[in-house]
Amino acid sequence: MARTDIMALLNSIGLTQYESKVYTTLATLGTASAKDVSTICNIPYGKIYEVLSTLEKKGFVETVLSRPMKFTAVNPNKVMQSVKENEIKKINKIKHLLLDEFNDKSTSVKKGGFVLIKGMHILDKLKQTMVSAKKEVLVYSSDKCVTKVEKVNNLLNKLSKKGVKVKIKFPKKKIRSNFIVVDKKEAIVFVLSNDNLDILHGVWTNSSFFVELLLSFFYSGNSKV
Repeated sequence: MARTDIMALLNSIGLTQYESKVYTTLATLGTASAKDVSTICNIPYGKIYEVLSTLEKKGFVETVLSRPMKFTAVNPNKVMQSVKENEIKKINKIKHLLLDEFNDKSTSVKKGGFVLIKGMHILDKLKQTMVSAKKEVLVYSSDKCVTKVEKVNNLLNKLSKKGVKVKIKFPKKKIRSNFIVVDKKEAIVFVLSNDNLDILHGVWTNSSFFVELLLSFFYSGNSKV
């Protein structure tokens, strides 16, 4: 990989152009004085100590006590592990702040509401809805659709092992529309592509009237176990 590409990646994790240039140079040289780094990187000598100091605070560079004082690049494995841990901490902090804001300011969908879901977000909503199941999950689907979506199928197996009743019915005719009802309280109706099983769009609802309609359809004679 070209050095310019490496520098671009370092820029993407928070290093400035100067910092990326100095770190990659030290990684190549091993150890060097500020003057040497300044010359090789074409960075003004009056600026180089500021850059090295910042890199040291970020954990990318260490100072070697010698005369003249020299600097060395920290091993990339150690550096990247530190960057990863810091990013995880940052992400978790943002997540908790957002969740606090969400819980304080937003309201859940009122009883009888409908929420349109698109794309692969339906898989996340299916998992979220099914994980909340306490007693029963009903699945109405083509045998070539929902039961072959690995994430959903694995979750159904886990729920079954936990004591949640899982009932699956396959329609007699080939269909694209499928639905899942959880604890007779909420449901998701969704459409899958028959060709590659990509979920296209769907609707989540906690409407008791609509859920009752789905339950009636599920237990009707239009399908087989």
